[in-house]
Amino acid sequence: IEKLESVARKEGIEIIKSPASKSIEVYSATAKLAGNVGAIYLPNDNTVVAALDGIVRAADENHIPTLASDDQSTKNGILASLANNQYLVGRDTGKIVARILQGESANKIPVQVSEQAELSLNELTAKKLNLDVSA
Repeated sequence: IEKLESVARKEGIEIIKSPASKSIEVYSATAKLAGNVGAIYLPNDNTVVAALDGIVRAADENHIPTLASDDQSTKNGILASLANNQYLVGRDTGKIVARILQGESANKIPVQVSEQAELSLNELTAKKLNLDVSA
């Protein structure tokens, strides 16, 4: 969150947090943002994913675009996501595991960050929000 806030500040974007510690709180935390935000960003979080239906319902009712870092969320009504392809991440992880199984020390293998993010867009949600996404 701190990194996101730092980048957002540099871009002139204000972050308004609306936390929910339980899935049952997520709908009201989302609805509370109505009139105060131009879009909602959903981090990849178990509580958020478990309550995705409520987020989509609250965002749709209040015409708030939603963005996520989980590509499966767009299939469930979120407007757009920019996320790692989990298949490719798994394949890369398998290559690291193979190196370890062949005797290479895990301590000697550098941490790898996936650079394979893919954009997903839910055109039905875009229509609900009257957004032209043809370009």
